[in-house]
Amino acid sequence: MTSLISSSRLQNLIQYLYHDVWEETSDRRANTFTLIGNGGPWRVILIVFIYLLLVLKIVPEYMKNRKPYDLRKAMVTYNSMMVLLNGTGFLYGLKLTNFGAKTWECACRDENDNSWDTFIMIYLGYFYFLSKFLDLIDTFFFVLRKKYNHLTFLHLFHHGMMPFVAWVGFKYFHFNNGFTGLFNSFIHAIMYVYYALSAMGDDYKKYTWWKKYLTQMQMIQFICVLSHALYSTFNPNCCWSKTISIMEGTYASIFLYLFGSFYLKSYRASRKQQQQIVNTEKLASKSKTN
Repeated sequence: MTSLISSSRLQNLIQYLYHDVWEETSDRRANTFTLIGNGGPWRVILIVFIYLLLVLKIVPEYMKNRKPYDLRKAMVTYNSMMVLLNGTGFLYGLKLTNFGAKTWECACRDENDNSWDTFIMIYLGYFYFLSKFLDLIDTFFFVLRKKYNHLTFLHLFHHGMMPFVAWVGFKYFHFNNGFTGLFNSFIHAIMYVYYALSAMGDDYKKYTWWKKYLTQMQMIQFICVLSHALYSTFNPNCCWSKTISIMEGTYASIFLYLFGSFYLKSYRASRKQQQQIVNTEKLASKSKTN
């Protein structure tokens, strides 16, 4: 009898953790959307797992004895589409959040708010969530072109985490959540402009000198998101979930560290190499003079 009770409690606990807790605390308006409702983020995690399996194992194995594909036209088309998608989302987001002001108001979530602006904001949030899956496509461009050096931990971790981050933000919909999506859409619109120019070939390389500044903008983004998280966490009048605020701050801190490390490694190292070249040339010119 005791074992039956224990088994029943275990089943109830699993059911609660797998499904119930996610539904009880989330926004009922968001739960009607595909991949969002009906429990936790298990389907999103499964998609990310399949993505990692494909780009790290299956597709590289397929490409093993094949020449790299020429995907420049596909890349230009894809990147241009992502510029349009993120740029449009950013501009609409500015309008709906009063240029971002609503994302700092700390107002309580109102599930009875059926206004037109809220309706559009919800769909905008869902499209932002779906765009995180579209972002995964650029990894396949790397693998199909055998650019395996681009499959860094930073790239894979960033792409693998963002669908989950966007899932949480949308499932627990709140105008405050829009801050990350608004800023991220702006950065991504600029980032895909850079990628589109890079994919156009050598004639356009002269327009891609600003890669360093793109990384700086990404770091500024995470500093701003961290500031937003700290504000909503420690503001006693903030109705936003403290759990979501802490999650927002945690992911921003992790990405800030990773992008900061990448920046120092890439651009500090290149600066040292340039200085070494200059010093070598000076020594060579001195030896010729002597």
